[in-house]
Amino acid sequence: MVRIAVLGCGTMGLKIAGNFAYYGHVVKIFDSDLKQLDSACERIHHDEDQLYRDGLIESPKFLGQILCLNRLEDAVKDVEFVFECVIENMEIKQSLIEKAAQFAPANVIICSNTMRLDLDKISENLSHKESFVGARFLFPVYYVPEVELNPSKSTSTQTISAVRKLLEQMDKVLYFRSSMDPLILDEEQREARRKARIEQLKKSSGIMVVRGRTLPELTSSTHRTSHNGNRSELIDSTNNGNNNSIANENVDCSICMDRPRNSVIRSCNHFVTCYECARLLYNRKDPCPVCRKRIDDVIRVYT
Repeated sequence: MVRIAVLGCGTMGLKIAGNFAYYGHVVKIFDSDLKQLDSACERIHHDEDQLYRDGLIESPKFLGQILCLNRLEDAVKDVEFVFECVIENMEIKQSLIEKAAQFAPANVIICSNTMRLDLDKISENLSHKESFVGARFLFPVYYVPEVELNPSKSTSTQTISAVRKLLEQMDKVLYFRSSMDPLILDEEQREARRKARIEQLKKSSGIMVVRGRTLPELTSSTHRTSHNGNRSELIDSTNNGNNNSIANENVDCSICMDRPRNSVIRSCNHFVTCYECARLLYNRKDPCPVCRKRIDDVIRVYT
């Protein structure tokens, strides 16, 4: 499980966020447009339903948790990767990435989904240019394996290796652009990849993919689904105590990623934050980070 921030909840941003969540990662979506942000969960749920009906995913719900936040500092705090997916405008991308770098951990890797903009120009004011790289997903993301990797002049090999490891565990295929023109798939090419994905899942029936790993279909184990927002847990009862690494992922506050979860947000009853962060959201009149409903009250839970 990796903590990832996706900046921008337009069409590409949400599909990239959903793809990460499908593989069990915790995804924080940021957008300054509250109208877009408020509809983000509904649009991701629509993708879930459509993909499952079309036979393009094995589980009807994404494994990872998705949080929608309208404060950049909350979105990028304690994340390991930031994926920028806003409109193709140099000033907007440059400003947003620079602000994200200020609030994020010093070792964060920042990726831009830009199609044609100069990566060296985008990153020129970053303190850690070596941790910046272009990573462009191809529409419609979920069943397209290719991701275009574009290093800047300062991108380090360690950054490329980290991005490659993250994406290859999601069955993505990284490639470098070989010409000035970016690869844009036409309808026929997207359809070919859709059919290939369906065939791949048919051949691997009986195998369940969880967080980038393949596990045999559970027979003598427990499949427990705990609906905490969009989160599910898969726990193997034969794992002799090794379940803690999975179960503990649902313990930390989803906002600060530091204190334990100990509060219930009313009236949606989501249990995803510590009391301090829940009160902060309530006092700022922010909505629930999971479902975007109004927070009427916060109840501390003592364990």
